[in-house]
Amino acid sequence: MALRASGEGIWARDVASDRFAIDNLQVLDTLHRSEPQPMANLLQLVEPEDQQVVKLSFSLYLRQASHDIDTAFRARLQDRTRWLRIRGRALTHDAQGRPQAVTGTIKDVTAQREAWRVEWLLKGTGNGRHVELSVTPVQQAAASDSGCSIVALRDLSERRRADVAMYAAKEQGRNRAVVYQSDLDQGRQRRLHLQQQLRADAEHGAFTFVVQQQVNQRGQPVGGELLMRWHTQALGRVSPAELIPLAEQIGVIDRTGRLAMRTAARIAHDLAAARLKGSVSVNLSPRQLLHDDVERALLDACMQAGAEPSRTELELTESALVTDVAQVGALLARLAGHGFRLALDDFGTGYSSLSHLRRLPFHKVKIDHSFVQDLGIEPRAVVMLEGVVRLCDSLGLATVAEGVETLEQFEMLRRLAPPCCGLRAWPGTAPHRCARTIAPPFRRLALRSSPG
Repeated sequence: MALRASGEGIWARDVASDRFAIDNLQVLDTLHRSEPQPMANLLQLVEPEDQQVVKLSFSLYLRQASHDIDTAFRARLQDRTRWLRIRGRALTHDAQGRPQAVTGTIKDVTAQREAWRVEWLLKGTGNGRHVELSVTPVQQAAASDSGCSIVALRDLSERRRADVAMYAAKEQGRNRAVVYQSDLDQGRQRRLHLQQQLRADAEHGAFTFVVQQQVNQRGQPVGGELLMRWHTQALGRVSPAELIPLAEQIGVIDRTGRLAMRTAARIAHDLAAARLKGSVSVNLSPRQLLHDDVERALLDACMQAGAEPSRTELELTESALVTDVAQVGALLARLAGHGFRLALDDFGTGYSSLSHLRRLPFHKVKIDHSFVQDLGIEPRAVVMLEGVVRLCDSLGLATVAEGVETLEQFEMLRRLAPPCCGLRAWPGTAPHRCARTIAPPFRRLALRSSPG
């Protein structure tokens, strides 16, 4: 009854016989039913321009490349072209998990498709108003193509401002309230511009890379971390803290990640060719870890560059382990088996689950820079650092302290018992200058491997 009241009918398709049936599809005042018949018969009713859309929607679902079927198309019914929308999922699957019987709803959505809406900004004296113009055709009793329409104009300024404030609150986390201010619009426009620019730059690889050195207790280089730099002509340099989440949000993180993988592999090869010790680390985002071909992409990058996987270190944050620990754990075990070194990044922030150190095949733990910043200021910072280093040492894990900015911090970290295996300094700081004699080879290799 509910389906009939909504005007929705039911469709079903048997994949093995490729037969399709429709029941109770309401078009105007007529209910349409069809006995099971070949799928090709349905396609004959579909407008030629839309037939490929229908075929592709079913094909993607049957190949398990989409989660459901949801598509709209034009069909010739009652000597008129009507817009139909079909949605559905599988009722049964075969032993391999492939859909066998698929069913769902079908509805005439012509009225909704013809009710077109457009929004624009009406400019007046110093301030503008966002309005919505709605034109809705009125059904005529006569079978004529002509008719009249209802036109409505609605002020959307307040609703749009509420939407801007709502999205700003979402970006700050749960249980937040944000009051609209004009600068929120500026931030929104900036994000839209960055999204457009990032899509274009990701397509052309318009990024540069630098290597941040990692040194031992004597200030000697033992490796480096690959860092991506993005500079836009309109907005200048965009920080990695903004770049990475944005790349994940708009779906280009796989492309930028592959670029970083290939660059890291080339630098690792050049280090080995120059007979320099150490490895090059590269960050993997949570979304990359859940991608089906990340393992193959990493191996291909090393193979194309002629680099040993053991010369490449993969860094993961703890947030990457929250989504599906079992799936990620199996992937990490395979990567370690190929020879890749694995590092847990930003340890001490976020979830900081000790079970990750016990269960997952990490080789190194990178202690978050917030602990290092408090050295010499907060007495408990040294105690906590020593505790983390001692725990990792007992588990056979190397430790690296991130964000060393002063000689005082450098000396305090050297005196830890047991000491950190490595220190990662920011460019231009005192510990980095301690290793100045070895810095040029890293700098040259980074420049040569940069695609930008």
